[in-house]
Amino acid sequence: MNNDQLLIALNSEGINLSDNTIAAAVVVEAGEPSHAALIIKHNGETRIFHFFGSILLESPKNAIEEGQLIFVKELNFIPSFLISSFVAHCELIQKEAKPQYGFFYNPKSFYDADGKFQNPGSFPEYLTCVGFCLTVIQSYLVNEDFLYYADWDHTSLDVHLERTAYQMLEIARNYPQISQEELKSSVRRILPLEYFCGAYSSIRPVRKSFTDSLSEKLKTEISQKVA
Repeated sequence: MNNDQLLIALNSEGINLSDNTIAAAVVVEAGEPSHAALIIKHNGETRIFHFFGSILLESPKNAIEEGQLIFVKELNFIPSFLISSFVAHCELIQKEAKPQYGFFYNPKSFYDADGKFQNPGSFPEYLTCVGFCLTVIQSYLVNEDFLYYADWDHTSLDVHLERTAYQMLEIARNYPQISQEELKSSVRRILPLEYFCGAYSSIRPVRKSFTDSLSEKLKTEISQKVA
């Protein structure tokens, strides 16, 4: 992997991204990779699909023109002939999904053909921007995981501990069928840059050791690009 080609910044027209492409994306603000998203280019139109308080499917042009950097890495396991149906699915997810912000991610979760959140264990739709992207991605991976999620356990949570504890109590009260073990195992914080690093691996599930090593390289490149 050539270090000077690791990062590709999306321009306002998306012309440096091939048509009929799905890509992982990380948004950099004030020099920090702070937000995760998916980028879709289909029929010449580029849109960003993400969870930012609500689910948005929109042009990235305004964000880029306001000074945000959006770096992209193609997800090559979603073939080009599925892009049209992927876009339609995203539109259904935008309409039907009702995520609440929380530092949880249960890898059994996915969005069904109607765009509705599903989890075999009835785990609720508490997600971060990363968890949202992963849930969308997992909807297109059959019998494999994008990340080796066990590498990110409750010890990865280093912020919003009080809020998360409150949400755990709320989930336990509203979903008594969820065991304490499953609830605890679903607490995790996967950083936007860690999610983005996963797109660089040809081997799935991606281990945290891979994202940790690549994160340092990408942080260095980001610093150079925003300097």
